[in-house]
Amino acid sequence: GADYVAVLHVKAGEPVRVATLDIQLDGDAGGQRAVQKALAAFAPAKGAVLDQAAYEKSKAAVQGALFGSGYLDAQLVTHQVEVTRATNRADIHLAWQVGARYRFGATRFDGGQFPDAFMDRYVPWREGDFYTQDQLLAFQQRLIDADYFAIAQVQPDIEHAHDGSVPITVRSRHRSPAAWAQQAAVIAIAATSQRTAGLAVHTFITPPSMCGPRRVHGRVCERRRTGVTDPSRNDDGSRLAACETATDRSR
Repeated sequence: GADYVAVLHVKAGEPVRVATLDIQLDGDAGGQRAVQKALAAFAPAKGAVLDQAAYEKSKAAVQGALFGSGYLDAQLVTHQVEVTRATNRADIHLAWQVGARYRFGATRFDGGQFPDAFMDRYVPWREGDFYTQDQLLAFQQRLIDADYFAIAQVQPDIEHAHDGSVPITVRSRHRSPAAWAQQAAVIAIAATSQRTAGLAVHTFITPPSMCGPRRVHGRVCERRRTGVTDPSRNDDGSRLAACETATDRSR
């Protein structure tokens, strides 16, 4: 038979725009900065063209902000988008049942070689403070920056949360001897560069078998005229930028 070609002419017409954007949160969650930011950035905004992808992304952002601010039981109980084709309008109605805001519970350390008392120094909150995702991320970053661990994961133990308190689980694995050897090589290169600049650099790599009570297994320890300092802090309390000491030869 003969071949036929169909040609379609489509007139898109006027797009559907958001006429109503109604978002309800119970309790005091609306006063949290992260939640306020997510609500202010919600898209599509009133008067904008309805965009399903942006709508879903914004819903997820609000839910994430609630969870990250400590409202671990927050649930989206109303999610309606009513479209009226005759007027090209969309009415969005969302409501969250937020629940109570959780606080930090006990912190449990798994898998590391260091005692809890040592690990506690990196925890940026006190038990009983309000839970926030930002604090969890700050804690994990501290562990990563400490250079003691090959792996460091910090997670809320939602399954065992109760009475407005959520315990925190920290899973870590210390760095291997090969990793310490690699760091020693890097420090040696840095020391050579500083000697070229007129500095006398003295670096001490302390293996696990030689570490005393004030030192940390596998840590590059710093020695000064006043003796062995805290293995992770300078005298002024700031974290060591490099595990070495330097004195000006001109003195």
